[in-house]
Amino acid sequence: MAAAHRSDGLQAVRFPRAEDVALLMDMRTALKGADAQSGVSTCASASVQLDLDALSAKADTAPLPGHADSLAARTAADDAANGDRFFVPLPPGTDVVPVDEHALLFEPAPAQPGRLRLAAELQAARGVAERARIVSGLMGLMGFSSLTYALTEPHENAPPTVAMLKNYVAPRFLQRYCDERLFTVDPRLPAVFATGMPLVWDLASLARGQARMEPAMRTLLQTMDEHGLRSGVMFSLGAGKGMSQAIVSLSSPHAGREWISDSVLGQSILFGMALHQVWRAPLQTFTRNTRVSGEEAPLTVMQSRVLTCLAAGMSDKEIAIKLHTTAHNVDYHLRLIRRRYGATNRAQLAYIAGRLSLI
Repeated sequence: MAAAHRSDGLQAVRFPRAEDVALLMDMRTALKGADAQSGVSTCASASVQLDLDALSAKADTAPLPGHADSLAARTAADDAANGDRFFVPLPPGTDVVPVDEHALLFEPAPAQPGRLRLAAELQAARGVAERARIVSGLMGLMGFSSLTYALTEPHENAPPTVAMLKNYVAPRFLQRYCDERLFTVDPRLPAVFATGMPLVWDLASLARGQARMEPAMRTLLQTMDEHGLRSGVMFSLGAGKGMSQAIVSLSSPHAGREWISDSVLGQSILFGMALHQVWRAPLQTFTRNTRVSGEEAPLTVMQSRVLTCLAAGMSDKEIAIKLHTTAHNVDYHLRLIRRRYGATNRAQLAYIAGRLSLI
């Protein structure tokens, strides 16, 4: 595959050659053999143990080729070159909601021009387990061990919903990524949203791109390292009219990004496009139906009790003590309520409690 390498680490990608992606186009041939799922990845799995402070960008530090500038400098340069960004970064109040693939409804898809053969094979899979075997097998053949597919669904007068499939990523990583809102400091997302081009990354390049290693960023990078997400490819795809976007992220336990050749990058893009053709519609339908049912359904008992305590002037810690739960759980329920009603502060939540006759 031919790609124009840029100084900011992003790559302008041309369509991959047929010989580069033949492995993915002929899925059945690629997966033949008893070891199709195992023993295909040679990536090192030992923890990197990055010295994040040493890797942070400093005036007297030699830059890492391909990722020397800060994120602000990279996106500013792209704005100047490409005009307005095609996508606005996720606004404050956005939450990422993990979704199990078993909850999605896959309708038979008629043959359409431009539909990839791999997408048709995945669509025809006899259930989630068979599709997971195919997806995991192809990931391993490319050298990846983790996959996330996320879809942003905009809403009028409210932060967007971001639904992320949870079946192909470590559960503990995903829980921390969502609950601790690590996605708000993930430097890959604005870089991908700003340019629309694939990002080839590793932990060292992400660390070097930071002018200062903030605590939340340190937590994100260390959590990624602990769960074997040390290098990979991330890119965005359009998901219909408006501002809907999909993000495909493939990660590997390999410590560096040098192993991601043009051929691997081309395969990754074609693989992500096929997954997008399969998952986009079911995930959009699930997200919209969940939002509609959530708007119509009453608050849960716990949500009502939390909101009542908040309206009485209690802090999250005081609410947790009174309801015999944790402050983290209280914050989780309050975030659900804020997203449901579009509230941005505790005063608005108290008003909502009154409107619902909870006080």
